[in-house]
Amino acid sequence: MTRGKDKPTISVIIPTYNRAERLQHAMASVLRQTCGDFELIVVDNGSTDNTREIVTNTRDARIHYISHPTNCGAAVARNIGIRGAKGEFIGFLDDDDEWLPCKLEKQLDTFRNSRSNVGVVYSGSSIISDRSGRTIHSFASHSPGHKDIDFLRTVTFSTSVPLIRKSCFLDVGLFDETLPGAQDKDMWIRLAKHYEFGFVPEILVKRYIHGEQISADLKIKIEAKEKIYRKYFDVLSLHPDIMADHLWRIGILYCIDGRSAEGMRCFWKAILRCPSRRELYRDFALSFAAPQTHRRLLLANTIENIDGIRLYC
Repeated sequence: MTRGKDKPTISVIIPTYNRAERLQHAMASVLRQTCGDFELIVVDNGSTDNTREIVTNTRDARIHYISHPTNCGAAVARNIGIRGAKGEFIGFLDDDDEWLPCKLEKQLDTFRNSRSNVGVVYSGSSIISDRSGRTIHSFASHSPGHKDIDFLRTVTFSTSVPLIRKSCFLDVGLFDETLPGAQDKDMWIRLAKHYEFGFVPEILVKRYIHGEQISADLKIKIEAKEKIYRKYFDVLSLHPDIMADHLWRIGILYCIDGRSAEGMRCFWKAILRCPSRRELYRDFALSFAAPQTHRRLLLANTIENIDGIRLYC
């Protein structure tokens, strides 16, 4: 494929692995953008399906295909894309998500009308069941604050949502390749230490839930939350209520996974940090006295079942 302009304003990075059909839809949503000043970098993570053919047969000079010989993980693939990106801004799109046509244009407009210390512009998004097409949840409101602790408090948006100044990565580094999950959360925490965040109050991203995502894997979820806890222990220590909430969520996941002893230890640590929260005592007592009953209750109430797809908190 021939190359487009040498210095596009935006570099769009799509990491992909064995999802040729989904990738085709994701790429099409980028190519439909009303702002056409971009390059599209597809990083193939060792796919064994027809991903290469799908990409190379799409005739557009803005598309660049990078093939990695093995599946190195999404964080590594994103970092490969960042290193090769030529744009002033970088947007990431998961291969199973979709952008609305005006996404890049509206985020660029927000950057142009913002102070120079704004490094990230995000937007609203919808979560959609891939099986039924049902919209499960829509988020289009501004988050309360953007300090690093705010991103430790809760999940705000996925990797497919923000547009980021490329220069930001010189200050905060690339995605943490040692994390099995939550690499996006980790990146937002680091960015929030250095930059302000802008916001477009519209839904500009469709996220499709189909049960194949890493976020649906319980053991990976636990390992990722444990590593985030250890990585930001010093920050969390200054906010005992948020540390307690983080420990409580890890404990719940352990108990769902049938590891009540580990869960009980997390609940006890949370109680020591925030002794006023009643639910911590409830879950501590149940994980000790009736672990199987506790697990059944958590399975019924903590896991969201979307058209047959289980998602863990």
